[in-house]
Amino acid sequence: MKIGNREIKIAICHRIPERTIHIKGRPMPLCARCTGILIGALWAMLYLLFSWTNVGFFGFLVGIILMLPGVIDGFTQLLEYRVSNNLLRLVTGLFMGVGEVLIAKALAEFAVIILT
Repeated sequence: MKIGNREIKIAICHRIPERTIHIKGRPMPLCARCTGILIGALWAMLYLLFSWTNVGFFGFLVGIILMLPGVIDGFTQLLEYRVSNNLLRLVTGLFMGVGEVLIAKALAEFAVIILT
């Protein structure tokens, strides 16, 4: 990503051009999967913040299940079993983002129980 005449590198994302969503011919600063992860995580954090929901062990399991499609998609693509597309990367990224937040919330709830 360029800001002025300086190139800004984002370490968390590879930004391979064919795996990046383009809007009006310009690439987004993150790949499709990372974009999905950030959108999903933001949505889940806002939902949990305003709903005051405890997720518990069930939320932990749901978080793991939600992350599986993205892990499978990523590894089958990495091992060159198949080629994914940006829509699939975006959707699996959304699931992964929600799953990550559920797992983090469940672990935080568990830590509070242990420490109190």
